[in-house]
Amino acid sequence: ARDIAIPSFISIAVHLRDFFNSLWHEYMMPSDAPRRAPGKGISHVHSTFQKRAEARKERLLQVSSTVMTPKCLQKLAGALEFFISSGGKVDQLDRDAILGDPDNLKGDIATFIESLREVIKTTETNIENGQDYSVLELHRDLKKCYTEDVFEHEILKKMKISQRLDRILGKTLAPIHEVSCRGVNQSSIWGCMAAAIWARESKKKPYWPAIVLGILAPDDQKEDWHTSLTDRNEGRLPEKLRVDLKAAKRRAELGLKRQSSDLMSYFLVEFMGSHEFIWVKENDIIESFDPEEDVNVASAAGNITKRKRSTAFNTKQMTNAIEEGRWALEEFEIQLNNTCGDRSDDEDDFNDAGYTFDILCQSDDEADEMDGAGDEANESDIDERNELLASDGLLDFSIEGRKKAKARVLSLKKVKKERIVKEKERIVKE
Repeated sequence: ARDIAIPSFISIAVHLRDFFNSLWHEYMMPSDAPRRAPGKGISHVHSTFQKRAEARKERLLQVSSTVMTPKCLQKLAGALEFFISSGGKVDQLDRDAILGDPDNLKGDIATFIESLREVIKTTETNIENGQDYSVLELHRDLKKCYTEDVFEHEILKKMKISQRLDRILGKTLAPIHEVSCRGVNQSSIWGCMAAAIWARESKKKPYWPAIVLGILAPDDQKEDWHTSLTDRNEGRLPEKLRVDLKAAKRRAELGLKRQSSDLMSYFLVEFMGSHEFIWVKENDIIESFDPEEDVNVASAAGNITKRKRSTAFNTKQMTNAIEEGRWALEEFEIQLNNTCGDRSDDEDDFNDAGYTFDILCQSDDEADEMDGAGDEANESDIDERNELLASDGLLDFSIEGRKKAKARVLSLKKVKKERIVKEKERIVKE
């Protein structure tokens, strides 16, 4: 499968293109579509507005269960405050103040504004109390503001308000959706994974580290994101491989249609190490992937023959696959902890003052000299920066490269810890 797999950077490029289109739709197009010329069909401009509406529906389905971070909620509250104070504009692209004078509100408009302020208050309360507030809950609360007991006879006003609030929501959700569509570097197609598991091709084959890229579940277990995840990753597969997998997918779909009490889900997996793709049945996977435990040895416990057979697969390829599975799991957990893309592990420690454009334009030697005269830079920092400069900022994701990267991180932590201890000793002496 690796010989015909497309390079993962193509998937990344397509992903960035889609994100650019989303940002263009929400940030560079006004809320209201221009009026159509009488007697003429749908123009390219109007079709773009239709595409934006369709993209919003799909995006909402995919990220509806995402819990928004405090930063995201603060940004949303600010956007709603501006919407109210500007008389109903999302930004300067909107020409009409559809709510009128914000200091002289009456009737349904006043009721609508009061409901909108309640949404703002809810977001602020959730931030203070650390309560979860999902995208679906936000969408529900915003929609209630202009659909419950208001604008019953003002359909046009309701439609305009809907378009404005949809755009505020669209600007909020575009980055969240981008994060949810990111793949992992351990996948040969930069696949967007749902889980790391142990999987096997059949009962005669050993379990192998794998990542889940697609899900076909029975109707009572099916969720909206299953389809979007599967479609997204199938779109990242090379055409020949996608066609080859269609037959297996069809068999899985037929299996789900059978009237049986023991219906099982099917999963599209990518095996680590070999990077082969296959649809497997639920009884051929072990959901909890632990890189420290060899499930083949564990499943053969008590049977000498099986134990000998299973240990035969503990080859270098299996070791490499387990390492890749470990890194995929680590990267996936980072994504899960940063669902809105606005959190950084080192944002408190990172000081960007030393990374100005002037310094980046200097040669390595000049930069090293400035670092030496600055904030007590050490050799490990300089080596790491020089390595990135020498490799055009590309990180080595091979097994050897990852080992070196981890060794550098441990070294940096050790140096930082020693520096803190020395600083404390200096303060005590003074």
